[in-house]
Order: sequence, then structure tokens, then C-alpha cells
Amino acid sequence: MYLDIAKNELTYTTEEKKAELILTVTDKDGNSITNIEGLNYVTVYEISGFDITESEGRHWI
Repeated sequence: MYLDIAKNELTYTTEEKKAELILTVTDKDGNSITNIEGLNYVTVYEISGFDITESEGRHWI
């Protein structure tokens, strides 16, 4: 399975570039996946996931 972001025109709205679009991924048992090559796993305001705010490309999950 992969996430394919062909075009992304989103940009950060803060100077510190806090994640604004966060993708959460779980396995079939409900466990969080925290490592996907090319994406950063972050926690912002108690929400954890992959920061895809400005991401593009294909990411294998």
C-alpha cells in the first residue's frame, strides 16, 4: 500500500512550520505506525502522525 501525493500546494502558515496536516496510520491490529520512509512523525497539540503539510511523492506504507 502507498500514499501518492501527486500535487500539493499547501504551505505552512507559521514561521516555526508546525505540522498542519497530519496523517495517522495504524496496522490491522490498531497499533500506530511511526516510521514511513520520507515522512516525519510528529506530535502537535497531543496529535501524533506524519506531517504531510508540504509533502509530495509516493510513500510506501
